[in-house]
Amino acid sequence: MAKNDEITTPSKYAQAPPQVLPQDFSYLEIVMELQKSMAQMGEKLNALAEASKENDAKLDRISHQVFAAKVVLYVVGGMTAIAGSVIGFLIKEAVDYLINRPIAPPH
Repeated sequence: MAKNDEITTPSKYAQAPPQVLPQDFSYLEIVMELQKSMAQMGEKLNALAEASKENDAKLDRISHQVFAAKVVLYVVGGMTAIAGSVIGFLIKEAVDYLINRPIAPPH
């Protein structure tokens, strides 16, 4: 403060040079590159989604084929069991007949 307690104002304010923004477009380039990368990622995600749908269809088809194979095996197994039982019964009857047949006396 001054001796007389007077407030003095400077006759000239300090002159600061105007702030000049740099002509650096690196931020813009970075943003554009990010946008390009995001677009590429979107395309790749769409391709992955389509591939996933194709894989789901393949898995469904394989599932149906496995189910059909199981049904065929059950049917063939059942038919084999029935045929085996019938053949076993016929063999048993043939053996019983051979064992119990009357033996003719020798001449």
